[in-house]
Order: sequence, then C-alpha cells, then structure tokens
Amino acid sequence: MSISDDETTTLFDWKPDREEAAYLIEFLGKSIPFSADTQLLSSPETLCEARLPLVALFSSIASLCVRDYCLQPAPVQLFGRKNNRISLFLACDHAAIGSSACEFSLALVNAIPALDRRKQDQMGSHFKKGFQKARSLAGNHALDHSTRILVRAAIQQGIPHYRMTGKGEIVQLGQGVFRKRISGVLTDDTSGVVTRLQENKPLAMQILTRNKLPVAGVQAAPSIEQAKKIAREMGSPLVVRPNAEIVGKGVTLNINSQGELDSALETAASFGHGLLVERYIQGSDYRLLVVNGSLVAATMSEKPVDVTDEIHPHNSRLAERATRILGMDVAEIIFQSPDISCSWREVPGAITGVNSNPELQSHLAANPKRELAGPMIRKMFPENSDGRIPTVGITGSVGKTTTSRMVADILSQSGKNVALSTTLGAWIGDEQVMQGDLAGG
Repeated sequence: MSISDDETTTLFDWKPDREEAAYLIEFLGKSIPFSADTQLLSSPETLCEARLPLVALFSSIASLCVRDYCLQPAPVQLFGRKNNRISLFLACDHAAIGSSACEFSLALVNAIPALDRRKQDQMGSHFKKGFQKARSLAGNHALDHSTRILVRAAIQQGIPHYRMTGKGEIVQLGQGVFRKRISGVLTDDTSGVVTRLQENKPLAMQILTRNKLPVAGVQAAPSIEQAKKIAREMGSPLVVRPNAEIVGKGVTLNINSQGELDSALETAASFGHGLLVERYIQGSDYRLLVVNGSLVAATMSEKPVDVTDEIHPHNSRLAERATRILGMDVAEIIFQSPDISCSWREVPGAITGVNSNPELQSHLAANPKRELAGPMIRKMFPENSDGRIPTVGITGSVGKTTTSRMVADILSQSGKNVALSTTLGAWIGDEQVMQGDLAGG
C-alpha cells in the first residue's frame, strides 16, 4: 500500500508531547480492544520517540486488525519513502482482510491530530464500531479458527498450503500425491460413513450402546407427541434438544415435570429439525478431544477449564474406545460426569454426544499451550514429512526447454515419475497433459 501526506494532512509531521501521547494511549485503550498489546502504545515515551508517530500508529493498528486472521501474522513493513509518499507492506491471507484494516487505520490516524477531548466519548464509540466492522470483514474472508490452527502447525513443519476456494473453506496441505485436504479438522481420512454418523446422533449412540459403553440413551422423534411418548418411557430427569447441530441452541436440561417437558419440546420444535430426547446425567459437561486413537485434551464446557491432567484413566480410555468403535480419526466425545477425576465405573457418567468436526477454540481457550494441531498434522504427514514434490527450476535466455527435457529424461531413467513444464506444454511421464506456454509451471 502507499499513503501520502499533503497540505490537508499531518501524517508525517505530527509529533505529540508526553501529555498528548498519554491521552491518546488512554483514548485508544477504551476504543480498541487489546491496543495495549502493541509495543508502540506501551508508554507515552515510546509513542513520542517514534520517528513518524502517526505512520507507526497506522501500522500498529492495521496489524492488530488482521493478526488473528492471518496464518503468518507480521508487523507492517515500510520499504520505501519518496517525498510525501511512503510504501508499506501488510501481510494478510486475503486482499479484503488487509483493505478493511488499512481503511479503518487510516481514518483513525487522520482524525487523531484534530481529536477533540470534548467529544471523546462520541469519537470513541465511532472508532470502536469501525474496529469491530474491520474485524468482522476480516473474519468473513479468513479461514475458520480450527482450520487456521491446523494450517499454522503445518507451516511450522514446512508443509506448503493452498486455499482451494475463495473464502478458504477447504485448504490443501502438501503437493501432488502427498497432498491432504482439510476443512476444520475434517481430512481426507474422514470417511463418508463417519460423516453420516455425525449427522445421525441416535445411530451413533446406538452403536456405542451395543458395545456396552455408557451413553445417555438418546432417541429421535419427528413430532412433539412422539417425543412425549419417548419421555414417558425414559422417565425423568431428561434433556430435550433439536435434532441438529445448532451450537447449544434450543437445549433444555434436567427436565423433571410435565410442564418443563412441554415448554422444552415447544422450544426445540421451533427450530424445525425434529427432536431428540435423552436421559439427563448429573454433573458437568466435558469435551474429550481424541486424535488418532489417543486423548489429547479434555475441557470442561461451562468454564472452559483444562482438565486433561485430572481426567481418570478409565474416562480417557472410554473416549478413545468410542472413537475407534465409530471409526473416527479425530473426534470430540461429549461426556457428562459429576467428577471427571473419578472413573465412570464408580460415579454415574455417560457419553452424551460425538462430534467428528470439533472446534478447537474452546480447548485452546482453556489452555493456549496445549498442543492440539501437532498430532493431527503428524498423522497426515508422518515422520516430519513436508509433503513437497521435489522441483527443479531452470532459467536462462536460450535452451531452457532443451535443458529441461534433458533433466526430465535423466530423472525418468532413474525410475522416477517426472512432470515437465515448458514453453511447449506440460507432460507427466510420456503423456502431454496441457498445451501452450507453461514455462512458469
């Protein structure tokens, strides 16, 4: 991006004194969440001593707007200045993410020299809305949180990544025959049958019941009348919820009377997906994350609190066994228990749900240092593989195609399956797969 200064602005010349800097830091702290995270706003002296305070502030705020949505967040870099124009680079994963951040940041710094303290509440509210709008727009074009966590872990292992769609709902990790595609924590290894089980909670619970695992006996009902019949057979206490994943909406717990049941059924039925009735288990709700057959995190849902180190071995093995029975490579077992540190064999506890595409955010909120993505990446790319196809690049003025064909032939004779891309087209082995000038690969 380029920003310029002219007679109507003071981006380059404005210098605050200590009192102005202190007031500005206080004002921004009220208007923009976590603005204090930036080194520039750590103290009035730091802001005063900046070479170009408003440009530095612009860079800091823009970086704050996009950092949570970027796979490799980095500070804004100034790489050129000529007369009254400077050039800067902001790393982001989508043009719209960077554009929204820059527009908001520029509007903010243009207003700062003329900041009227008598209108600080009004201006603070205006900038707070602007910041939220920029963040919301960035979030709309960013990878979802779980996908972002996995891709960041892949980058640390040197694995290349490619967005498959504009919004980045599906990401390819690795190249060619080594590639893996992910969406959230769903991967190429997640079977269609597992996805169907995710969509059919009663069936998943029936499979676990047949294998003698403790579950809250959930049953589906297409109507309120059918749900009432199931409820009478189950007895209280009960849980009623819509027959769909709607992030906890429409759920009523610990139903013990006919009036409570009628109200709960009306609420759940309003979502239009049918009804689920299940036995209510006393205690807290825990989310047990299992990757490749091993428990990697356990979190109390209500808080969230990391209880991975407190979970009883019987409970962790129960979660691991449930995922193996259902054939899930990554899954979150929802487990209800009065005390996670006590075995389900000793205190009443039961599996109340299974999620094959869990959100990792709650586990990270409970313990940001807990490694979640590493086991998933290592499963897809074992033994620190980087998923890359070895590539030879040949450049020059004359003879590039001939040289490329010679190199490809040498590699082919050593037994390798070779792809070749030249000004004449592209080949895989002896088969031409594309025509035209494809020298750029």
